Amino acid sequence: MRIPATTITYLEMNMRPSLPHHELETLIACPIPTSYFRSIYAETGRHYYWHERLDDSEEELHQYCSDDNKRIYTLVHMGAPAGFFVLHDQNSIVDIAYFGLLTDVIGGGLGSKWLDHAISEAWKTQGCKKVTVNTCTLDHRRALPLYLSKGFEITHTEECPAIY
Repeated sequence: MRIPATTITYLEMNMRPSLPHHELETLIACPIPTSYFRSIYAETGRHYYWHERLDDSEEELHQYCSDDNKRIYTLVHMGAPAGFFVLHDQNSIVDIAYFGLLTDVIGGGLGSKWLDHAISEAWKTQGCKKVTVNTCTLDHRRALPLYLSKGFEITHTEECPAIY
């Protein structure tokens, strides 16, 4: 798979924001079921060149998914999975390791609500002092503006060449 060059933007949030509460149906799993993770990761990232975890061997993916410091949240909309995020607790820093919606629900206003939920859940993690996330120019065009609108601040960027 040819992956175009991209710019990765790293963001962080150092204070808990005041966010609205949204009634969203969610499922939480820890450890993360590997077959489920591979499936929702592939479908969510299909249009955005998400490939890293698809390239993992079964053993590598199992190691990633069985980490007790990671948990996956699935958004359920109209009875079906509509998106997911992974929180990775790294002592006092909680990383939103993956965040996305399935194509079918993009544009309906769920993204902002789902991100509010992800941020709120991250800050609920015991000892959390900072929440981090990253995005790139291959992600949805509204990803970076959405993160900034929620109070994340850019810490740095990194240029990545195309991968052939």
